[in-house]
Amino acid sequence: MIYSLVSILAIAFVFFVIAIFLTKTNTSGSIDLDGWILTIRYPFKTAKINLRDDLEKWGVRKINMLWRGMIFVLSLKLTTGETKKIYFRSRSGSVRKLIRLLEELALDGRIAVN
Repeated sequence: MIYSLVSILAIAFVFFVIAIFLTKTNTSGSIDLDGWILTIRYPFKTAKINLRDDLEKWGVRKINMLWRGMIFVLSLKLTTGETKKIYFRSRSGSVRKLIRLLEELALDGRIAVN
């Protein structure tokens, strides 16, 4: 009886720790773009970014991983100092639309201060 109770508590603790790590993540792969408002969906929360007002710097980088192949990461540095990262496999769909909008805003990745 005591062993089953201890094992249930251990499993619950592991799930609790995993849930904490998922809520603290700064990476996402699910985005929606509505005009200049970018909505990033995380496992347990969503973040809305006004690209004209809140974005300080951005960049796209290609990463070659041995076991997963090639992926891209879009880094968004905000004026508050936060960095949001969006991982994706190909530059298509909503990611392509977002990159075109960011290139229209600033070609070199730096946003001009008005």
